[in-house]
Amino acid sequence: MEEKKFRLRIDNKIVGYEKWYSGHQVVGDPCSAQPCWLYSKDGKNWSPEYIYHKSKDQFIGLLDKKGKEIYGGDIVLADDSGEYFPEAYDEEKDEYKPVGKYKVVWDKNTSGWGIRNLDGTIFELELVPFVWMFNGK
Repeated sequence: MEEKKFRLRIDNKIVGYEKWYSGHQVVGDPCSAQPCWLYSKDGKNWSPEYIYHKSKDQFIGLLDKKGKEIYGGDIVLADDSGEYFPEAYDEEKDEYKPVGKYKVVWDKNTSGWGIRNLDGTIFELELVPFVWMFNGK
């Protein structure tokens, strides 16, 4: 089951996170928890106490190679060994590194998440192994 989770913002400042808790109902147990939205300032400690925000970014269900959650609107570097995405050679480290920055966007044509480069081309996410989160919104 896909987790319903959001990053909460006021302008460009992240003020917290929101996720759906589907509840835990046990027949005959008066202490069963009801479904509700939970909130967290750090993404670790959750409570039903609402966090004020003006906008939110949806968690897309993927992590980057460092284990960081990826949200709609994030800027990422993509690495596919140069097949679709540009790379530059780092002589000091003797390796190729991705150079293109892409924005994570919802693609209405495929009804799925993708990444868009500066010329507007959208790539489907299943084609992209993420390297690093460059910058969050």
